[in-house]
Amino acid sequence: MNEFSQAPEAGFTLMEQGGTFMDHVGPVWSRADADGAVVLLRIGPQHTNPNASVHGGVLMTLIDVALGSALQAAMQGQGAGHPVTMQLSCSMVGAARLGDLVRAEARVDRLARSVGFSSGRIEAGGRLVMTASAVFKLPSS
Repeated sequence: MNEFSQAPEAGFTLMEQGGTFMDHVGPVWSRADADGAVVLLRIGPQHTNPNASVHGGVLMTLIDVALGSALQAAMQGQGAGHPVTMQLSCSMVGAARLGDLVRAEARVDRLARSVGFSSGRIEAGGRLVMTASAVFKLPSS
C-alpha cells in the first residue's frame, strides 16, 4: 500500500465506481452527511499539467463530485440515482502542486422539488484554490 491508496484522514471512504471515470481520477476519498460533503485527492503526477500544477479539469471534477454528493446526502435516500449537473461555475484562484492533499468541501444552498443548488471550495495545504457553485437536476422519487 502506498500514500495514494490509504485514507488520508479518518472517517473517509474510498469512492469506488466500477471502472467509471472517477476510478481513473483517484483514488478519491469522500465523506458526506446532512451538513455537506468533503472529497479528498492526493495529487500525483497524472493530475498535473506542463506547469507542474494540478490540471484545472481535475479540480473541476473534484468540486463537481463534492457538490453533487452534498445534495445526495441532504436528500437522505429520496429518489433513485445521482444528481445530474446542469450548470457548474468555477473560479480558480490558486494552484495545487504534486503531493498536495486537495480538499473539496461542499454544502447545500437550496433543495427544490426537481433541482438543487450547492456551493463549495477547494483547498490545498490550507490555501484556497477554487470556489464553485452549481445547479443539479435531482433524481426522481
